[in-house]
Amino acid sequence: MNKIAFVICNVSSLEEITEIVSRCKPEFYQIVEPVTGALPFGDPRMNNAIWPGFSDLIIVKGSEDTILELRKHLDYYNQTCRGNDEKVVMESWTID
Repeated sequence: MNKIAFVICNVSSLEEITEIVSRCKPEFYQIVEPVTGALPFGDPRMNNAIWPGFSDLIIVKGSEDTILELRKHLDYYNQTCRGNDEKVVMESWTID
C-alpha cells in the first residue's frame, strides 16, 4: 500500500531531516520552500519582521513500512532536538 507523508521542518533543520528521510529509502521525496505558517509548537514562521523565519515541506512517497519507519525516526528526533522551534510535524495518508 502506497502512502504519502508531509514533513514540515524549520529551515535550520532541513539538512538533518532530509538525511533521515533519505536513510528510510522512500520511493521519492520533494522539498518545497519557503513554507510559512504556525505549527502546534514553537513560534509561527511567517518570513516577516513580526514572525521571522520559514519552514520547509518535504513530500515523501513510500510503502506503509517506509512511512512507519520515517515516523519512528522523526518521533525520536523530536524527543532529542534542541527545542520546540526545531521540532518537525509529519502527517501521512494512504494513496492509490
